[in-house]
Amino acid sequence: MMMNRETSSLSQILIKRSIVIGAFSSIAVLAGWAPNLSAPVAKMFDQSVFAQESTFTRYVRSAVTLEQRRLELENQLRQATGGNVPRGVCQNINQVGSGARDQVRGLCQQFRQTFYQTLASQNPQLSVEEFNSFQSQIGNRDMCNRVAQEARRLKIGEISCEGAK
Repeated sequence: MMMNRETSSLSQILIKRSIVIGAFSSIAVLAGWAPNLSAPVAKMFDQSVFAQESTFTRYVRSAVTLEQRRLELENQLRQATGGNVPRGVCQNINQVGSGARDQVRGLCQQFRQTFYQTLASQNPQLSVEEFNSFQSQIGNRDMCNRVAQEARRLKIGEISCEGAK
């Protein structure tokens, strides 16, 4: 008889704990606190590594992504304008003929969105000020070499420092 009471009270304790844990788990899932277990395992581990990355590394990741997108944009702008892409076209759309102006404006807006999305995708998010702080130094040969070295280390691209001083 004594054994049944101990087993019964142990079962009640386990049931209560299971209900409490289940309630907390449900709240966590609804609040978005649960990990994304549907992601591939390698990606989950990659994201935990990104969380430890320096601002400089996040800048390099963003800069390489944005440079690839900028080259695509340049080709699209060349097609839209018949091969003539004025300097600073996105800052001054009026430089473009009226027939291509709307298309160029749309391409520039897409690039602007890509810029903000790329910075926001870094973990933690890279601010525009942080990005611009590094970007303003990219003409310096030492900084360019540092960026190129980091891009090679990350295996995300090759950067030429040919025009850097």
